[in-house]
Amino acid sequence: MSDEQPEMSLGNLVNMISGEFDHLVISRHNEGGVKYGAFSFMGKNMYEEAAAELADLCNYARYAYIKLRLIEMQTADLISDAPAEQKLLHGFKPSGS
Repeated sequence: MSDEQPEMSLGNLVNMISGEFDHLVISRHNEGGVKYGAFSFMGKNMYEEAAAELADLCNYARYAYIKLRLIEMQTADLISDAPAEQKLLHGFKPSGS
């Protein structure tokens, strides 16, 4: 038996990741119901809650953008012909590595 996985089409990959997202959303909903009570949202100001969550989401988007740009820059360095000491991210190592 081979360790190779069959090649997945882009459509199948997108559907798989979409399903992961759906599962995450449902899990978070269920966990919130257990932690805070099934209908606790009824007594909350949903505008204030949503505004705070949107601010958090904007920050997460900023951080994701920064990480993607660093990956893009590092990839460009890896494939460039410049000597290593002239590369923009020479010595860059993500935290935890």
